[in-house]
Amino acid sequence: AVFEEETAVYIETFYNNATEQDSILDVVKGRVFGVIANVVVTDFTPGGDTMPQESGITDVTEPCEGDIPVDVIFTLELQYRTLDEELKESDLILTFPFRSTRFRATYIDDYLKIDDGVVFNDLYCTSRLEIPGN
Repeated sequence: AVFEEETAVYIETFYNNATEQDSILDVVKGRVFGVIANVVVTDFTPGGDTMPQESGITDVTEPCEGDIPVDVIFTLELQYRTLDEELKESDLILTFPFRSTRFRATYIDDYLKIDDGVVFNDLYCTSRLEIPGN
């Protein structure tokens, strides 16, 4: 349940606590508000038996490759408001919180690693969110 809870909190915080825009990547954040996320894991494949390493800042790499991948398949339902008609018609709101390496590093370090010292402690990168059929 750590993944479900922390992923939902990350997405809600990403949009609902958006302040000033740090970069062009933050522009979408300011156009979406009132976000409520519901995450349900439908398949989870742990990355194997590894001993937790000393926790540190995640070095998010492109592409996201590793020796022991953790695969998580989940459904994501979002309730949100936006006045931007183009955003209403796209999947960008679903994928945007995972779009940049900076966003993914925040997701890993500040959300997934804080409550769980076993499954996600060794996690160092996360891939983009992929929408089935795209």
